Amino acid sequence: IVRPDGAAAAGTTVMVAQSTVFNVPSRVARNETGEVRVNEAEADADGRFTLFVERDTSGKLGVKGGSSVLDPEPKAQFERVSQDVDLGTLTVLPGASIAGIVRDRSGRPASNVRVRLEPVTTEADLPRFFTALDIGGIAGPATGADGAFSFGGLRAGKYRLRTRSSQHLPAALDVALEVGERKLDVVIDIEPGAAIAGYVIDDVGRPVKGFRVSAQRSRTESSGFVVRSGGPPAETDETGHFTIGGLEGDTATLRASVRAMMRKSVVRRAAAAARILAA
Repeated sequence: IVRPDGAAAAGTTVMVAQSTVFNVPSRVARNETGEVRVNEAEADADGRFTLFVERDTSGKLGVKGGSSVLDPEPKAQFERVSQDVDLGTLTVLPGASIAGIVRDRSGRPASNVRVRLEPVTTEADLPRFFTALDIGGIAGPATGADGAFSFGGLRAGKYRLRTRSSQHLPAALDVALEVGERKLDVVIDIEPGAAIAGYVIDDVGRPVKGFRVSAQRSRTESSGFVVRSGGPPAETDETGHFTIGGLEGDTATLRASVRAMMRKSVVRRAAAAARILAA
């Protein structure tokens, strides 16, 4: 591996960032004697490195620490390895980053919103059902009181930020990044949408606390393909009450579940009340 100026990237730790053996995630490998080896290696003075992987392993390489990327990307990938492979020369490039805040309609930071980063692809690059399954992206943690989110170690290219929340409509924002660019002032504005509120009670009419209630949501892609998915759930309080916002359309299917209890479903109109009986 080398740096952009062609000098050997000595001391850089290369790792198997993602791998599968017969579609099962794998982060370690064994040699012929059965010795376990960790899937990372430090480049020597000449920039050379050697990694060990199980036979029939597929995956891609990355740089430990997450602040750099390997280029060109296709050469950093491998598929169903059955013998030793020389990947040739890879270049270590500074990774780009995206950071910002999620704001509600009033302009205040929005908490408990999950932001997902997806590479912008064409239908030819990524089948539509992959998007429906949220494949090919990076899911960040829920935003805190400051509404902040961030993603680092990214390649140059176009990305789409998507939000998910139990109280707001999903939103999307496209962002383009250059090599090593730090775009730290991104703002995503979200809207509340319609809401359904109600109570979860047990079979004798007592409120149930800690029950997770979710609603099926949908979005329409530019191609016209409708993606339906369950949004983040709302949790009932000590009175059994819940509120789910960010709903579209005339009706929504609610699903409620908790460990050791049967899952129940009920269909209700948005902005109406719902009462779910827990068996």
